Amino acid sequence: MAEGNDAQHELTFETADAGASLTFPLQCSALRKNGFVVIKQRPCKIVDMSTSKTGKHGHAKVHLTAIDLFTGKKLEDLSPSTHNMEVPHVRRQEYQLLDISEDGFLNLMTESGETKDDVKIPDDEVGQKINKLFREDEKDTNVIVLTAMGEEAAIDAKEAPNGQNGVATRTAADGYQRGTIVAEDTGDSQSEGEASASDESARSRKHRGKKIDGTPNLLDTLALCYIGTLLLREPVLVADLHRWASDGELPYYHASNNVPLSMRERLPAVYQELLEPKLLGKPEKLHDHALGLMRSFATEFGMSLPPINHPLVLYRWMKALALPIEIFAATSRLARLMDITFAFALDAKPGGKEHMLQYPEPRLMAILIVSTKLLFPFDDIERAASSGNAMDALGMDWSAWAELQVPHPTERKASSPLAYAKALEFSQTDVLGAAEHQLDQYMDWCEHNIASEDIRERGKAGRDADFRRILFGIFPVREAGATEHEDPSGSRSREEVETVKLQAVQAALRSRSVIQPPRKWRTQASVIGSSYRRIRHAGELEGPAIVFYERAAELAGLSIEAMVMAVFQIERRMQKLDDKARKGVESVWSCSTSIERRGRPSQWPKWSVPVP
Repeated sequence: MAEGNDAQHELTFETADAGASLTFPLQCSALRKNGFVVIKQRPCKIVDMSTSKTGKHGHAKVHLTAIDLFTGKKLEDLSPSTHNMEVPHVRRQEYQLLDISEDGFLNLMTESGETKDDVKIPDDEVGQKINKLFREDEKDTNVIVLTAMGEEAAIDAKEAPNGQNGVATRTAADGYQRGTIVAEDTGDSQSEGEASASDESARSRKHRGKKIDGTPNLLDTLALCYIGTLLLREPVLVADLHRWASDGELPYYHASNNVPLSMRERLPAVYQELLEPKLLGKPEKLHDHALGLMRSFATEFGMSLPPINHPLVLYRWMKALALPIEIFAATSRLARLMDITFAFALDAKPGGKEHMLQYPEPRLMAILIVSTKLLFPFDDIERAASSGNAMDALGMDWSAWAELQVPHPTERKASSPLAYAKALEFSQTDVLGAAEHQLDQYMDWCEHNIASEDIRERGKAGRDADFRRILFGIFPVREAGATEHEDPSGSRSREEVETVKLQAVQAALRSRSVIQPPRKWRTQASVIGSSYRRIRHAGELEGPAIVFYERAAELAGLSIEAMVMAVFQIERRMQKLDDKARKGVESVWSCSTSIERRGRPSQWPKWSVPVP
């Protein structure tokens, strides 16, 4: 019997596309009848389960009886109720059948209109049903394919809704595309036989599939938090939410720990999986998600959101970057001159050359960087100020600024939580070389993310609730009233660190010489805005500019490559406006320090723009 099943397995099922996780862990006590589980490395459907009494070692045993989804073989397993078991990702997809090859493979059409021909026709009643519908009755036929743990097989077939003759189906292979109906199995109580016998229409199946795929997740929660801060006009940034979630200050990783145990145990497996995300991703992903959610609100409910509170955001960035106050005025004026606002570009097309400028925060940071490069360039060229009271009257020591960006030992926060990604990278070597407060951080991370003091009050597991409560009271993970470990070196708050850096940068500012040369020398004088260098790729950055761009990208929630491209797009806009002004078109610059190009084009600087 076992040999027959193995042969059937080899002949009938094909390997599906790899890349995604095939299973996810779930506590044994959370499994339910008619749900799914992995037994002996095989995807199975639970047909019966029972829980034994708590033994002398304090663990109740769960006896599982399941049927292999593909071979139909009966499998059993016995596991402690507190242990995790693997649950397979089970997916049903309904494809349109185009043809049946001579070697017995089904030619199916995917949702994108491409063909799929790696599923073999079964040798059982399902295969006979497919042949009858498609070949004998010549009807449009839909084939239901079950996928789990890299295997897939045809489990049912039915006449397509509003089906025509089989000739019409074959015509679809020549270019007529019909959408694939997708419905994902969520482990509910409906059996495969009941699903096959159901008369549910294709439209309702498609609606159900969309409903499952559109289930809100934790990334939606972060996006909603961001929208809430916008409505409150608070200067909270996408980078802030991303950092808080990564550091554990906002519930994201192991968010299921924040759901009451009684509620968590009753959630379907698909919802429990949503509460256990693997990775947060880059901040750009949160930017995209928040903008997509805003577009949905605008389309579905006519809801318009205010722009970011850019004066407060700009003030935050000025302090974080330890920049002179002149940058604040220059950034605000440059944005007005270029007619740039800081609202969300809901009507902009996704992608494109200026994709990053759709988001107001990167847009504002890009203008801040351009203003900084205009007033305080990163090169060593000596420049002259237009007057002693102008914004360009002072020069900046970028070498001293870069040294201040290196974290000082007193800036460490012993009480700050360990980031999730750093905790996963914590190795044995790191443990040997870690300081006492770093070990405390790691143990605190383990306490909040791995250890559990959940006490079940109901059911068979609730019989020893009093014993567990007493045991946790005798051996608590954290003693009541315990205080956080203080760093012996003495830590300073972020506000104090930013103030000290800002004072140091202000003290390092130096005065520029004031020169007003004749107009015919204007192109030869090293005035502000001359010899402006545009950077198109991150590899072109050098010296303090690398540190500045990296810090700015971190605050804006972008990678350094995306930040460089956003700045380059702003510079291209400025170049176009400057060219129009030089050709006699109405000037967009209302500044008296506009630079005029004279002489031959070969004598012009690489790019000259006026000081905002």
